[in-house]
Amino acid sequence: MNPDKMRSEYGKLVYLLMDSSDDHVQNLLEFKCVRPLRTVYTLLEECNGLAVLQDPLVEAATAEIVAGEQFKWLSHCVFQCCTGVLLSILGSPV
Repeated sequence: MNPDKMRSEYGKLVYLLMDSSDDHVQNLLEFKCVRPLRTVYTLLEECNGLAVLQDPLVEAATAEIVAGEQFKWLSHCVFQCCTGVLLSILGSPV
């Protein structure tokens, strides 16, 4: 890491978190400051919903929404469809 780039508050926080992952520091603090990153993939994996990633509409549902009424309508329709698919996979009522 470049020390000149890490002098901001963010850089200080990164160094603090790196130091806090030391076992000795964790024993002194009596808690962990860092935890595993939670992603959409891990959430779907926990809920047995990985099949939703295979849905052909996922790419359209996660694409950038371009300004314009036609695209807003299309993205709304894709969102409604993918939400229904996800809820049916997770076992919740639609």
